[in-house]
Amino acid sequence: MSAASDDQPGPTGPGLWRLVGAAALACLGVIVLWSTFRQPEPPDGSMRALDQMPSQAPVEPSTPPALSPLGAEDGPTPSTTPESTVSAATTTGPASPSPGRTTAGPFPAATTPGTPGTPVRPTPAAAAPSSTPSRSPAAQFRPVTVQAEAPGNLRSGGAETAYCDSCDGGARVRYLGRLTVYLDVAAAGSRTVTVGYTADGPRDLKVVVNGGAPQTFTVTGGGWETPRSFQFTSQIPAGRTAVTFYNDSGPPPDIDKVTVS
Repeated sequence: MSAASDDQPGPTGPGLWRLVGAAALACLGVIVLWSTFRQPEPPDGSMRALDQMPSQAPVEPSTPPALSPLGAEDGPTPSTTPESTVSAATTTGPASPSPGRTTAGPFPAATTPGTPGTPVRPTPAAAAPSSTPSRSPAAQFRPVTVQAEAPGNLRSGGAETAYCDSCDGGARVRYLGRLTVYLDVAAAGSRTVTVGYTADGPRDLKVVVNGGAPQTFTVTGGGWETPRSFQFTSQIPAGRTAVTFYNDSGPPPDIDKVTVS
């Protein structure tokens, strides 16, 4: 009778302990899972404060501050009070605009027709013409030398070229009937005309400058291979000058060169 009662489960039998153990294991598993997936909260409550903060909008890239209108730094900022505006306008008057800038103030800036809102930049005034007329620099005079035997000269009456080792240019003009030497002078003025010649004794020579009155010079020399020179002063114009040599009363000297200085 007692053996049969031991096999039957009761309140204190093995089946009750199995249920209690299974329940304990289940509670332990729940605790472990809950502690694993739950984030620990800092002791100061900062996580709760972060959770309660509203979400912020994405920060847009900052843009440079808008520049104040040109001319605004030229004076103090006008007050928005009507009395201060009237007082400032009466005391100081409107600021004169600088070239190329618009004036800041209560008045709207002038705009170009057809382009609303575009300020008109004043055109700089043209420079006044000088009352003194411009003058070109004066031509600088330089000495000019022409050989008597140069191809551009005019020879007549039997004049011919003769070689001369001691003469300037290696030649001279002899047997003058008439010789005209042409020189180009840059500036007019009183000039010194130097005539190089050779002669074997006293000779007379007549000289005409640009068709003027002839001048007679008496020269002398030590031989046809010994160059000498004489000078005279004459008014020489700018441009082409013609100097003519001849002697219609006797044999003249030979001519080597002519220099205007």
